[in-house]
Amino acid sequence: MTQLRDRVTRKQGKKQLFHAELLGAAAAIVTQHGVVSLLSYTVQTLSQTRQVRGYRDRPARQETAVSFQIDVRREETLIEEKKREMGWQVYGTNALAMTLPQVVWAYRGQYRIEDDWSRLKGRPLGLTPMYLQDEQRMQGLVYLLSLALRVLTLLEWVVRERLRQEGRKLQGIYAGQPGRKTTRPSAELLLGAMKTISVSLVEVHGQVHALLSPLTEVQKRLLELWRMPPDLYEKVVCGFPKHAMNTSEP
Repeated sequence: MTQLRDRVTRKQGKKQLFHAELLGAAAAIVTQHGVVSLLSYTVQTLSQTRQVRGYRDRPARQETAVSFQIDVRREETLIEEKKREMGWQVYGTNALAMTLPQVVWAYRGQYRIEDDWSRLKGRPLGLTPMYLQDEQRMQGLVYLLSLALRVLTLLEWVVRERLRQEGRKLQGIYAGQPGRKTTRPSAELLLGAMKTISVSLVEVHGQVHALLSPLTEVQKRLLELWRMPPDLYEKVVCGFPKHAMNTSEP
């Protein structure tokens, strides 16, 4: 409403808008804000006549100044109807014993396959852009990424389900926010928490020694939630070759 009324104010360096121009400007404003049917407006022409005294060779006269005013009216009935429609959603369920809040939270917490497929549009499984021309290689890449998507979905679901069963939250997976907790960690956050695991190979007197970085409490907790043995990475380290490897070029 304020923008409509301000249109009649003549700004410095701008020409004055007249009746038809003001109607066009007002129509553009209500269309831009999506309130075409919620506000009605009319342009009123105002005139003011004043008497001017004669001076020297100029006789006395009357001068009329013309101005315009936009009258704006709220269509309260339509506005209330619009408010009632805003935010409405329809939920369908056969769980008739559930209350409305329970239905809403169950809907928001349910598994949605669209969330998984969206991973193929970005990290860590970006399918595009695809710099391949051979159709078989394209198919192979899609199959490989779809398999990786299943793995990501599984490890995410397992952690969330374990946390739900335990009634607990996971802490320490948000970078820079050690105290932040969640019951629904994403696969990307879970993998990010495991990124600090590293194995260093050191050769001493012809023998190769593998050194494993110590696991953090968060990493141990994730292995527990995934039902994996706590010495999983230690077993991997034991599998490294004990003799020095020839890494020189032929």
